[in-house]
Amino acid sequence: MKNFKSRQVKVFVSSTFLGMQDEREVLTREIFPEIHQRCKARKLTLTEIDLRWGASEQDNPDDAVLTCLERVSESTYMLGILGERYGSALTPRQIEVTRQRFPRVKEYAERSATELEILHALFDMTSGQAWQDEEMIQALFYFRDENYGKMMPKNVRENYTDTAENRHKQVNFKQRIRTWHYPVTTYQKPDDLVELITEQLWALIEADFPEDDIPSDRTLEEAEHEILPIHCSRFIFVGRRILSV
Repeated sequence: MKNFKSRQVKVFVSSTFLGMQDEREVLTREIFPEIHQRCKARKLTLTEIDLRWGASEQDNPDDAVLTCLERVSESTYMLGILGERYGSALTPRQIEVTRQRFPRVKEYAERSATELEILHALFDMTSGQAWQDEEMIQALFYFRDENYGKMMPKNVRENYTDTAENRHKQVNFKQRIRTWHYPVTTYQKPDDLVELITEQLWALIEADFPEDDIPSDRTLEEAEHEILPIHCSRFIFVGRRILSV
């Protein structure tokens, strides 16, 4: 029987910020509400994690990569949604901050934050080794048709493209993902993701939490009491801010 903690499903969404607004709308308005309902019926708690949704002017950009990698470490599943943009390389300060927790990040100075998120989901960024089966995040990848950005209005079309160097990096990265034998689906437009992600992600969740293994309310209540002290202690003091870890 899985304990209460293991019935918390965390889905990390990895993609660039620019050029993916339409996909985020589809995720928030259609996909995740449906997955929430299905999880609720299985007595699961779903948390979707996309740090690009919640970024604000008060957030320190130097901490961004470190925070992303830490949240990936906490996740159960990853959705890698890639368009034509590769993203910016890490800044020297981001590398310095991140390497204190993930020393190998200095070897990826020319990579984007999105690539690092995905690499960390598949490989341990502290050792460079592939995760053991029980530690591995299950990942699903979705590659958008490269002509999608060309159909956008001229005033926003630049959000869907990148420099020649970064376009080359993105093509190369997609090719490497395919060689890792993770599920990769090509889609034409964001609306196509509704059925694709809903059914593929749910298939992973359903396999991990089958219908005949739903615990009773009493079992969940007892497990919740056991884990409450752990949950309440998951805060650290940094400066004058309290951060959940």
